[in-house]
Amino acid sequence: MHVKIFLSGIHSRSEDLIDKTRNYEKGLTSYSELEDAFKSDTSKLIKLQLSLRFYAISDGSLKWQDPIRPFIESLEGVRLGGYSRWFKTNTFYRKPVIYKRISLKEEVFPNYCFNYLIPSDQIRLIMLPGPFTLSTLSTNHYYNNFNELMCAYSNALSDLLKRVGGGRRFLLVLQEPSLAYEDLKPRLTQFSKIREALSIITDLSSDTVIHTFFGDIRDIISLFAGMETATIGLDLVETPLDHIDSFKVRRFAFGILNSFNPFREPKSFIRQCNELFRRLDLEEISLMPNTDLRYLPRPYADRKLNELSLLKKKLEVV
Repeated sequence: MHVKIFLSGIHSRSEDLIDKTRNYEKGLTSYSELEDAFKSDTSKLIKLQLSLRFYAISDGSLKWQDPIRPFIESLEGVRLGGYSRWFKTNTFYRKPVIYKRISLKEEVFPNYCFNYLIPSDQIRLIMLPGPFTLSTLSTNHYYNNFNELMCAYSNALSDLLKRVGGGRRFLLVLQEPSLAYEDLKPRLTQFSKIREALSIITDLSSDTVIHTFFGDIRDIISLFAGMETATIGLDLVETPLDHIDSFKVRRFAFGILNSFNPFREPKSFIRQCNELFRRLDLEEISLMPNTDLRYLPRPYADRKLNELSLLKKKLEVV
């Protein structure tokens, strides 16, 4: 079995970078010093992923305040509203408020990225919020309905992907927690429009993970029928393992590491996962944290990456 490993979201900042950020906000550190600190932290993370033979290399999105703000700030027609809780976590995001037609601004998103630090011979990981999640988290004062808004977000994401792709090979991780979160899950009547919105983006890349987390997607798995080019990301912390056998999908990325727990995954859980992988009899699987590792202190987050590498080695030997 061939196993790919990669990050699925925002990584944790080091204590030094956190201190530098706080000092900058107090006027005690210059912007250039802060930028150097971000580059240093990012370079260390890239080096770690390379040493662990990650399939795709992420810059960790260390500049991102939350999983949607860099994209939202890259848009015309959307302003940042008040703070709202990010699903069931103790972190927050600025609610997007749509007041006119959405379009892409020039050269805002790249200011949040350090992808140029990734060696040119490596596959880059590009993480973006998905159109359904963006639409569920927004306040719409312009478009006629939810589907129109979702389509507008998809087109903007597509335009951005064309710009940041840069002609190099990349893995796209499209974060769609609202698809799995119990209070926001789509209805069956929404499936076809969601497929259309996702396809606008996934048609640009044959290497895309639609990552669902913060919930169990067993009752919406049929949404992905016919999306053969996309890999479906599952949160194994939230999804009962015994239900996955019935999923009619052949390309999985498993969120096998609990991003909120600083300790190693229980041996019994890993054993059950290994049994599941053997039953599925897949030629290739992908492993990743179930969501952002920013919830853990940096040493523990880095330790999770080492754990991914060990799991990869064990599975490829079997």
